[in-house]
Amino acid sequence: MNELIISIRNIGKKYCLGSVHGSSNYTTTLRDSIAQSTRYILQGAKRILSRNNPMRHEQHILNSKKVRPKEFWALRNISFEVQQGEVVGIIGKNGAGKTTLLKILSQITEPTEGEIRIRGRVGSLLEVGTGFHPELTGQENIFMNGLILGMTRDEIKRRFDEIVAFAEIGKFVNTPVKRYSSGMLVRLGFAVAAHLETEILIVDEVLAVGDVAFQKRCFNKMDDARKTGKTILLVSHNMGIVKELCSKAILLENGIVKAQGDVSEVIDVYLNSIEHTVENELVINFDRKENLPIQITSISACDSNGKLKNEFYLGEDIRFMISVSVEKRIIYPRFSLEILSMDGIPIYQFVMVDSGLEIKEILDEIKLAIIIRKVKLYPGKYRVKLWVASSSAIPEETHTVEDAFYFSILPGGPFVSRPLDRRHALIHEVAEWEIVD
Repeated sequence: MNELIISIRNIGKKYCLGSVHGSSNYTTTLRDSIAQSTRYILQGAKRILSRNNPMRHEQHILNSKKVRPKEFWALRNISFEVQQGEVVGIIGKNGAGKTTLLKILSQITEPTEGEIRIRGRVGSLLEVGTGFHPELTGQENIFMNGLILGMTRDEIKRRFDEIVAFAEIGKFVNTPVKRYSSGMLVRLGFAVAAHLETEILIVDEVLAVGDVAFQKRCFNKMDDARKTGKTILLVSHNMGIVKELCSKAILLENGIVKAQGDVSEVIDVYLNSIEHTVENELVINFDRKENLPIQITSISACDSNGKLKNEFYLGEDIRFMISVSVEKRIIYPRFSLEILSMDGIPIYQFVMVDSGLEIKEILDEIKLAIIIRKVKLYPGKYRVKLWVASSSAIPEETHTVEDAFYFSILPGGPFVSRPLDRRHALIHEVAEWEIVD
């Protein structure tokens, strides 16, 4: 019988919106500590400079009337157990609390309430390049990142060649990582985390990045870890991967557990909830994120006549409209729109550079149209993923929206001569048929 390795009891995480101090009396990262110290210095300088200001009394009165920050519970009353060797998929829409939960389990941040019991060492990969120093080489970062994640120096030496081979950075291993592409950073980050000699591996959406060959290696590595009895917690929007890898699933919705247990049943609950919430949404607006230099602000879809809609017939044109804003001048931005099935299977990826369109710079805001002529998708529901980035495509200058838009392809239409069953295929194509003598 497998032993209990993770026990979560009534976990909650509270943040204070509009407050730099958060909801706790500690700071979670060195960066936060430096930022907080800088604020104190600036505030002190501001007080000194205002001593001779005749308006300082009025300013003090105005400052004293500031609205108290509102409380926001990212997680509330989260409870579940994980047995040794289980692979648990954590699913839910953006903002459901998935990454917050993984950060608590990885001991990056502390819960506001509740109890966590973990047996064994934890390795995690939550963000690409977490713990990497841009001025250090790949080799130096492997050792530094490995130590941060809990490996001993002997363990890193023993696995070093495997890590380098998996990441495919052999000839660049002595190059500073600031010169690595985003794909190389992804590969190196996953390689270090995947080769940790830990009992528990926590992964957030790593199988959604990198090229197809790398994703396949990641999948095989996690499958090998599963077969050797390692416990894995995986966040993914790809329901096909969750079904393939996971032995149970947990659905988060608005910071609470909506369902948990059998993978297929939990996924069905998730997909049904999506269908009910997006039926009538024709224009989707996204909240602006602070300190993100380029970001998507809205998306909509219309037909060839310009009518907003989210239901189309096979053979119709679909025109997706996206709005993008920037906080600073962005040169040669990069754009991508992907269409996936509701269970996360990628179908189409439309990248702007493939169309021949090049945008030299964005100074404020830009609107783009992505037109798909005579769409060939089988009847069913589909979702859209958006990605925008600066020319460098570093994580700090990239905005990804996993579930940006949902639309349906309806049965019938001008190019269909028979009923189409969604179970048979994803794309409807007509091939040439002939009798060969």
